[in-house]
Amino acid sequence: MRPSTLALRSGYGPLCAALVWLGLATEVRAEWLINVDFNAQDSPTYSGAGVLGASGDVWNGIVGTSHTGDMLLVDSANADTGVTLSYRDFDPASDAAGSAIFAGTPYDALLRDYLIAPGNDLGFAGIVTFSGLTPGGTYRLILYSVANLPDRGATFTANGDSQVVVPSGIPVLAQGDNYADFTTRADATGMITITASSGDGSEADLNGFQLQQLATAVIPEPASLVNVLLGIALLGGGVACRRLRGNAQASAEPSNLAPQRTRPAAAAPSHA
Repeated sequence: MRPSTLALRSGYGPLCAALVWLGLATEVRAEWLINVDFNAQDSPTYSGAGVLGASGDVWNGIVGTSHTGDMLLVDSANADTGVTLSYRDFDPASDAAGSAIFAGTPYDALLRDYLIAPGNDLGFAGIVTFSGLTPGGTYRLILYSVANLPDRGATFTANGDSQVVVPSGIPVLAQGDNYADFTTRADATGMITITASSGDGSEADLNGFQLQQLATAVIPEPASLVNVLLGIALLGGGVACRRLRGNAQASAEPSNLAPQRTRPAAAAPSHA
């Protein structure tokens, strides 16, 4: 008998199905990954892995001006995505070259040049907008911020959630030191808007970003999860009770074997 047939006949089929559903309900996997490297004029474009991705990944190299209209982006495999990027209220990209904190490291091409958002003392922030996303979709967003000087703080905000990045001067990728890491959702029009500003009144630097689409199965609400777990417990108890009843009935039933009759012993022959 196949295992699946055995599970169904023994009463464990629904229990197994419920456990499989719970496992799938929390599955999160990555779909596409978009990489962008903001460059100064004639600066090289980075390729390969950042915080996300793998060796050989493609990056969109964008010569950073103060603003731009919608630009179509390709993913890490150089395939069209339909996603566009626009930004405004930045100063043109600057190239720290040999004085960059990450100079001489594998990340030099990515982290040597950067857009510059003005300080808060000027009363406005740099704005980055992604369009063409799945409305309500979930995305992971890595924003790189490091230049040639430590302690130059940048505040990034996405959907009301803010993170501060303050470079220590150590050339090792670390969240809060040289990048921010958001998990956020696109709005009803398929857009995500990010603001960048300086918390210390000097400047906020933006070297580039990685935008990763996440596909998430439906996660049950806490009340639904409790109901499912309760149902599994009751189902398991019901199976156990049925087995106990079955064993008890089997013990109470008379045996099908006919009772053995004892044959009387033969009488001894008499002698005259």
